[in-house]
Amino acid sequence: MSENSEFSDLKFNIDRSCRYHARRRSFFDSFHKIFMFIIIVLGSSAFSGVFKDTSGLLGLLAALIAALDLVVGFSMKARDHELLYMRFMDLFADMEGVTSPSDDQLAEWTRQRRTIEKDEPPHYTALNLACYNEVARARGFAEDVIVPLTFWQKLMMHFIKFSNHDAKSVREKAAET
Repeated sequence: MSENSEFSDLKFNIDRSCRYHARRRSFFDSFHKIFMFIIIVLGSSAFSGVFKDTSGLLGLLAALIAALDLVVGFSMKARDHELLYMRFMDLFADMEGVTSPSDDQLAEWTRQRRTIEKDEPPHYTALNLACYNEVARARGFAEDVIVPLTFWQKLMMHFIKFSNHDAKSVREKAAET
């Protein structure tokens, strides 16, 4: 028995959201760990006086990096994306094994998805498209459905939101499959 299109689209988008939040969580966790490592090394160097002439500067640099980590909130953002990831995964797990949901089930899962989405921060378009491409490839979609990303979009997908001009073409390509 094959899945209906609306159910398949819902599962596709939930899978994409899971991948998106897993990537954002990993990105913020990595930055937090790197910053903490630098803070520990600089703070230890300043405290021990390894670099006697620059110990004050090392301490100041450690304090600035710690302040940046605190203000940006890398670990807090990582936890936010972890919670969103877990909520989407719970929803995905509820749908596991179902091939023909009732209209009520489909409506409820769609409502749950929208409830989770309202808690999401604004999306980074290139990252969202990269996750779309991952899901499309994992599901065996034709290569012409894949949205090409430039080198700069791939490199900066966590830093720059880019324009949303590709979003319409993504929906159109997904609808054709």
